Amino acid sequence: MLPFAMAAMAFTYIVDGVEYKCDSSEKTAYVTYFKADGSAGADIVIPEKIKARINQYVDFTEYTVTGIDLEHLYINTDRYKFIKSIHAPYIVRFSSRAALPELTDLEFGDNLEWLSCHITPTKLKTIKWNPKTIRVVSGIFYNNKEIDFGKLVFENATNLNFEGCTKLKSVDMGKVPLTAKGIYFSFKNSGLTQITFPKELQQISKGAFEGCSELYPGNNGTLYLPETCTSIFENAFKGCSKLKHVVASGWQVSKYAFSDEKYKKYSQFEDCTSLESVTLSNNMMYIPEKAFKGCVNLKYIRDKAHQNQTVVVFPETIKAIGEYAFSDCVSLTNPLKDRDIKMPKSIEEVRQYAFENCSKLLSISFPDPQKVKRDIIAYTNSFANCTNLKNIDLQEPEKVDDSQDNPSRLQASTMAKAEYSTTYGLVVSRGAFQGCTSLSSIPAPASVKSWTKGYNEGWIINTLHTPYYVKNVTTEDIDALVHPNIFSLSDIKNVYFHSATASVSQGALSSCINVDRVVFYAPETEEQGEAQILQIAPNAFAANKKLVNVECDYLVPPVIEENVFNNETYKTGCLTVPEGTLELYRKANGWKNFSLITDGQLTSISQIEASGNDCPAEFFDLQGRPVNCENAAPGIYIRRQGSTSSKVVIR
Repeated sequence: MLPFAMAAMAFTYIVDGVEYKCDSSEKTAYVTYFKADGSAGADIVIPEKIKARINQYVDFTEYTVTGIDLEHLYINTDRYKFIKSIHAPYIVRFSSRAALPELTDLEFGDNLEWLSCHITPTKLKTIKWNPKTIRVVSGIFYNNKEIDFGKLVFENATNLNFEGCTKLKSVDMGKVPLTAKGIYFSFKNSGLTQITFPKELQQISKGAFEGCSELYPGNNGTLYLPETCTSIFENAFKGCSKLKHVVASGWQVSKYAFSDEKYKKYSQFEDCTSLESVTLSNNMMYIPEKAFKGCVNLKYIRDKAHQNQTVVVFPETIKAIGEYAFSDCVSLTNPLKDRDIKMPKSIEEVRQYAFENCSKLLSISFPDPQKVKRDIIAYTNSFANCTNLKNIDLQEPEKVDDSQDNPSRLQASTMAKAEYSTTYGLVVSRGAFQGCTSLSSIPAPASVKSWTKGYNEGWIINTLHTPYYVKNVTTEDIDALVHPNIFSLSDIKNVYFHSATASVSQGALSSCINVDRVVFYAPETEEQGEAQILQIAPNAFAANKKLVNVECDYLVPPVIEENVFNNETYKTGCLTVPEGTLELYRKANGWKNFSLITDGQLTSISQIEASGNDCPAEFFDLQGRPVNCENAAPGIYIRRQGSTSSKVVIR
């Protein structure tokens, strides 16, 4: 007997113009080459089994055909242009490194696990297969515009690539068991509308859904990512223009360096132009660069605890907000009236252009650097062109017991000056608020380590908010609120006294010669029916000749001294009080001296309807002078009809 007949050997054998490589030990074979040719096109049929022999000296043996593995043809790349269809219902693997330029139809059975092409068959129109058995799909469907896939259900997949498949609509991977390596998939620029993820999905690959402009999961466009999904790579959902809501409560970016390309993951949801809300992980530490850039309808950002609420609440663990992270989010605003958007308690950096062009932002606040004991940096252009941003404030610390055992809450302005230093503070880089043309109030210098004003920033500080830690307001305290080289007290027109204010000394605002509005905020713990004592010294505002608008937020008029304001303020100014408290203030000492006292909210003059009184409505400016409402310049005026008065806005 010949020696080669005794050993296990691999050999090639041709059957009906098809070349097979046979394994004599396993009794399996796979296709390596098509020798047949035909000018009118050929339909290749691969049988389940073939009979072959290694040479003429041995008998034929039956071999099971398990796959097709076509080698790359370096010389004659058009060798297989005669092939129109391949029918291989029994194979496990289909792989081609060779071009199949005229291939239009493929047919496989329930055994197929592997389907890949290095050179995409561009004319492929139909495929018969069972996706449930598939593990790998690669290259074969790239940019396919012909195949109507229907709903694809995968149960064993590890690698799926359907990039550019415009007729792909629905993919269900819910039953895919994840291995240690997880699953890779790409549906970039496809027509995908519905997606079901594996239950224990760990990551979304780079560009996986980029350009899927029809993606609209569920019935309301909400994309739910499994809580096991901790990584979302760059461009993962970029340009998914129909996405409405994203719940990514497992997404964690904890290892991130803005200057280190190794850890950069960016633009995850950039240009998702219909996106309205996003829910982030409670453990997220960084918001990546351009993560939500261009999401022009984004209104709500929240942590998991606020998932179903219409609020902007960042996870408290966030340390840095990356460059352009929310740039051009023109719908991002303060959902609750008079509530600022709070930067997270752990925030350390707001990078360049992070909130650029967020034109509906009204008010923001930072943690108090003195309380969190670290600097907080706002980089160049971090809030550039937020044209409606009016206030920048500091978040008050959580309320604590004011006992001697816990003296951390500052009790007086003298303590504030003693305890406040520039060890920690806000570090505002040049031009951080460039183009914020409405900006009128910034934190007190005691909490600012450095503030470099840019050129032509376009804003003037005309509003002062006394800080929470200054309870007794003196002239010295007001002087200390001036930022050198940024503004002067002569710019100030509005002063808001914090609810913690206990007293205001004589002449406290004497340096604010142009102030025309003063607001007193009531403490949150104000009790119904009990008058608070607000120690405002006689003639405290005597020097403020232009003061014509005083607002008091107390439901019960606080006890104050007589002659707190000058005679011009009493005569021509307006005292605005909470709705329903008008009669209380008209009888209260120190407040009843105002000639005009009004309650209620500001209303637009176009919305005013005739009251029950028969007499015509009259309009006055804040100095008490009659005006013709038809010719009046835009501004705030007093409307009086009979015994009813209210403030109105003429626009």
